[in-house]
Amino acid sequence: MKRFVILIIVVLALSIPFQALAADYEPLESWYGFEDTMGFVQKLDLPAVTHYGFELQAREVLVESDRVHILMTAASDQITSINSISAGGPDGILAIGDDPYLEENRFDLQMDNWGVNPSGDPASLERDGTTQFVLTAFIPGDRFLDDEIAMSVRLTKINLYTGDEPYAIEYGGPWNFSFTADLRPMHELTRTIPIRDGFVGNGEVFEVTKLESSPVRSRVFLRAMLPDDSPNEFQDVGAQNLIGILVSDGAGNQIELTSDMHDFDYLNPSEIDRYSFEIFGNDVGWEWMKDAAELTLTPYMATFAGPKLDGSSGLARYQALDPIAVRTEKAEPDELEAFMAGFEP
Repeated sequence: MKRFVILIIVVLALSIPFQALAADYEPLESWYGFEDTMGFVQKLDLPAVTHYGFELQAREVLVESDRVHILMTAASDQITSINSISAGGPDGILAIGDDPYLEENRFDLQMDNWGVNPSGDPASLERDGTTQFVLTAFIPGDRFLDDEIAMSVRLTKINLYTGDEPYAIEYGGPWNFSFTADLRPMHELTRTIPIRDGFVGNGEVFEVTKLESSPVRSRVFLRAMLPDDSPNEFQDVGAQNLIGILVSDGAGNQIELTSDMHDFDYLNPSEIDRYSFEIFGNDVGWEWMKDAAELTLTPYMATFAGPKLDGSSGLARYQALDPIAVRTEKAEPDELEAFMAGFEP
């Protein structure tokens, strides 16, 4: 009986630190506002690194088709709010692959949503002496072809904001964290549908190149010619009146993609402006888009008349352009496709 009691005490003692650790930060799924039922987020079991009294730890990683999000926590008696620490920028690097010192394997880390989770109340992150933040790096999609890849987070310094000084106090590191990222959830759960179609709006020709959907993000990729009078300047597509794209499946499911992202190289300007309209977080339409045989993409533009005042909401307040019908690889072949298939060797 004594051995049994001792065993129970040992088990309970070992379990308590784990429970406390799991409760001292808000995970990526609640930070970004989605329910991770498919294992899209990878937990990291890495030791903390301490310099100058600042203990940093990499807790979780989320890999998308062209970007990586890393959840970091920081602890110090000098941390007084969720916005006490900033990191990344020129002082943060994500190195990928077997040789982290090659320039082509190094990508800038940027602080994403500065200390405030967009999905809920920022006060939920308030803890004495601790804070958390997310670092994001954009990676070319062709670097994520394998099932896993080595990654290293390298922070050479952090900035502390005390509120007593008008400027940040710099603390040097380095804080380095190395791990292997599992890319299989991204490969298995992300659906990419190639599209070669387009539409005309406000005298401009827009080409739609693909639709991509995962449990955390859905987006439509487009490109358009830049205006002739300023071919080397950044052009805000939103200012060109394209508001967003409605994706629907004909079964009553639909999602509005209204957040626009640009891919424009200031150093090597092109006459083509590549960008996407997307939605990120919870309820991105992935549940029904992942198996859809046919989808419809309806672009919307603002006009001089302004939004409709008929009680409409969302994109419906603006002018709908000609829809694009998209047949996916899951669609049954139509008569012409079935006929042409008979000639294939």
